[in-house]
Amino acid sequence: MWGPRTQKSISRFSLQKYYNRNEEFLVKKMFFGVIILSLFGVSLSACNSKNAQESKSSSSEIYEKKELSRSDIELIKVGNSSKTVYKKLGLPMKEWDSNFVYDELNNAVNRDKLMIDLLDGKDNEKLVPKYKKLSEHGESAKDIKNLNMLQYAFEDKTSTSTFLIWINPKTDKVVYLSERNYLDENGQHPEESSDDKTTEDTNSIDMNNKTAAVGDTISFSNQQTNDSLEVTINSVTKSNGDDWHKPEGLYYAKVDFSVKNTGTKPFDVNAHMFEFYDSNNVKSNLDSWDYFSENIQAGKSANGSAYFDITNDGNSFEVFFADSSWKGSY
Repeated sequence: MWGPRTQKSISRFSLQKYYNRNEEFLVKKMFFGVIILSLFGVSLSACNSKNAQESKSSSSEIYEKKELSRSDIELIKVGNSSKTVYKKLGLPMKEWDSNFVYDELNNAVNRDKLMIDLLDGKDNEKLVPKYKKLSEHGESAKDIKNLNMLQYAFEDKTSTSTFLIWINPKTDKVVYLSERNYLDENGQHPEESSDDKTTEDTNSIDMNNKTAAVGDTISFSNQQTNDSLEVTINSVTKSNGDDWHKPEGLYYAKVDFSVKNTGTKPFDVNAHMFEFYDSNNVKSNLDSWDYFSENIQAGKSANGSAYFDITNDGNSFEVFFADSSWKGSY
């Protein structure tokens, strides 16, 4: 009786011990399995993350920075996609999305308008329509919000210049473009100090982007036409007009200026080349009173005045000629 029962008990005990051992083994096996899978999962995750980073890095390095010439930048047209720009010019020196984008846009449009005045009537049948079209694109671009601006450097003859491209973020298309003298990645002229009152010779269209004080002289030049000027804002005063001329606003701002033709041929200058912004940064209308329009011979100077109708009262102002300006107060 004891034998079989004991054997049966032993068998049950052995079987129970076997199950316990196997259960422990299975638990351990499952535990290590989980650890292995976890590690394997982490490894996979790390691999995937690494691959993603490599892919992202690769995609951002599809286009590299290039050494550009004038022939390269002339490939870019209004209406091109940003992809076309990157494909032809590579990565820009810098991409801007700050207020500097619109500051440079205003300056560039002013340069185009100045070029129209400079070239008009001088047998430049191709250049005048070019700058008129560009200025139209620039004016339209001013109404687009959140513009991006790509800044490139290119070699032009013996100097390095800057090429700017404005991109509409909604359409991803080029809406305006302009070239100017060289700017570094901070948007500054490396060779210039903040105390400079005059600007040396620049590239094709004078692109000083300078701010001076009333009484200072700024130099302008155009390598395409070999024209050059020195412009001085002599004074800015308030005027109530006379018996024949009365301001529609509060008063006139009378801008007295001098222009010297430092080029080698006659040069036309008129009052429309100047712009006046009041204390609220609002552009004022030019009045026809004593309208200045002169042809200045090479090496000669002329003095003139321009009257702007002021609608917002204030003491500060800014006078523009091309992309440079004179700041002051009455």
